[in-house]
Amino acid sequence: KVTRGLGTQLRATAAGGGGLGFGGVWTAVIVAQVAVTVVFPVIAFVTRRAADDTRAIDAGFDTQFVLSARLEMDRDGSSAAGALRDTTEAAFHARVAATHQELERRLLAEPTVAGVTVANWLPRLYPGDYFVAVDERGAVPSDPRWSGWYRLSGASVDPAFFSVLGVPILAGRAFHPGDLDSGGRATIVNESFVKKVLGDRNPIGRHIRYTRSVAWNDGLPTFDEPSPWYEIVGVAPDMGMAPVDALSSAGFFLPASPGQLNPRYLAIKVRGDPSTLIPRVRAIALDIDPALRLYDAMPIDRLDDEDLNTARFAYRGFVAVSVLALMLSLAGIYAVMAFTVARRSREIGIRVALGAGPRRVLVDLFRRPIIQVALGVGTGALVIVGFVVLGARDLPTPGQFAAVVGYSALMLAVCLLSCVVPTRRALAVQPTDVLKAE
Repeated sequence: KVTRGLGTQLRATAAGGGGLGFGGVWTAVIVAQVAVTVVFPVIAFVTRRAADDTRAIDAGFDTQFVLSARLEMDRDGSSAAGALRDTTEAAFHARVAATHQELERRLLAEPTVAGVTVANWLPRLYPGDYFVAVDERGAVPSDPRWSGWYRLSGASVDPAFFSVLGVPILAGRAFHPGDLDSGGRATIVNESFVKKVLGDRNPIGRHIRYTRSVAWNDGLPTFDEPSPWYEIVGVAPDMGMAPVDALSSAGFFLPASPGQLNPRYLAIKVRGDPSTLIPRVRAIALDIDPALRLYDAMPIDRLDDEDLNTARFAYRGFVAVSVLALMLSLAGIYAVMAFTVARRSREIGIRVALGAGPRRVLVDLFRRPIIQVALGVGTGALVIVGFVVLGARDLPTPGQFAAVVGYSALMLAVCLLSCVVPTRRALAVQPTDVLKAE
């Protein structure tokens, strides 16, 4: 008699299925929260590793005795007329070249200065992003979406750039002033270019041309008019071109005069502490031309200090958000499952009294919360894989895939730890207590 009508009552109690009836909104909240919990620690890790990689850049020369500064000069005689603008542009380039020549002469007269050079990029800064084509194609296939173009790094440098900084030329020759002639078409590539584009084949005498993307549509670039072909005359060290991006660490250098460089970075090889020369460099620049201004004057090995500080701040922020998201996820999962047990303790007791095993009861009870957690972990894992694909511009390697799977399994286990107490509480429900209440 005690169990009379319990079948009907049990069906009514369990009409909502094996979980809470919060609906799709609550499910979406749980899934999104768990996904954030999975993704943010990875972002924090990648941010920290990128900062460490940047700090560990091998510039290819001794950066301890090099002072760097960004140069800018005001333009004069601007005009809205096209022809006059061209003349003014040419005059400005000539003025920049003359000013730089005088600046270099005055600096070299200083007893502590061993050399002066200029470029639009220095190690520890981000280089330009170019699409490069190789004659007879490269030995390593390019991304099929880019029709034979390789997405690489590029920089324009003074012909004396490598000799002043003490960067060895590994094969071929360095630039010389004749490479600046209108008919000069010389370029120097780095070691990663030889390895990742040419497959370690001899680069000397090969030809490349470059272009830049003017727009991106659906992940595909629209290219600008490509440059003429340039002959590879030498090979230099990587010099820290895009160290975080495996493919973009491959790059090339073009010779340029000071007036052609934008931005324009000054590099001064000194004897002693570079910081002590900063006031003197500012005074010389002001004396040559009041329109010549120096920014960010500092030893070259501190060029990335601001970026590193930003990365460290972002890392701490991501860690804080990760901890908060993890605590909220664990609290949310615990609350859902604890409420499930409290709401359905009567059903649990009745099922156990009717002979249902603990395993069957727990599966029916916690199916939906566990599915929500699994969906959240899976969504986060897919986002991580997307980051890997976008960052490496390739499919994940087996090692990366295994790392994502292992990390996802770990996060799933961590999230399911919040189920331990509600599970023990569910197993502690006594059928006799429920039957007495009935």
